[in-house]
Amino acid sequence: MKNKNKLPDILTKTSNISLGEDGILRQTFLPSAEETEDTAKENVEAMLSFINQMNIEENKRCPILVDGRNIRSITKSARNIYQNEGRAVSLVAAALLGGSKVSMLIGNFFIGFNRPNHPIRLFTSEEKAIEWLEVFK
Repeated sequence: MKNKNKLPDILTKTSNISLGEDGILRQTFLPSAEETEDTAKENVEAMLSFINQMNIEENKRCPILVDGRNIRSITKSARNIYQNEGRAVSLVAAALLGGSKVSMLIGNFFIGFNRPNHPIRLFTSEEKAIEWLEVFK
């Protein structure tokens, strides 16, 4: 996807992080990604680096679209990294793309239980996720 700020995409072991022309940060997990504590730390660091570069240029927080449809597995410690260390990421809202209704139910329970510090919703449609994120730009 083209990047209006000309910041280079960041490719980690399990995901690609980029900024769309629409100003929405995207984290797209690679096919069959197996998310562990180490890869979660790598991804959070990459997001922080990317957002810090963005904030220097634009001095604002941004919405993120996380496409987790390709994730094969995610450990409890990886979820904890995203929950705890991910709080440092300067996000205004997050939309998570999931693959099944069961994963959506589990995701909604997890979100409600962990009380994120920004609005977060689960979607099965990328278009609906982007439409929701547009409100936060």
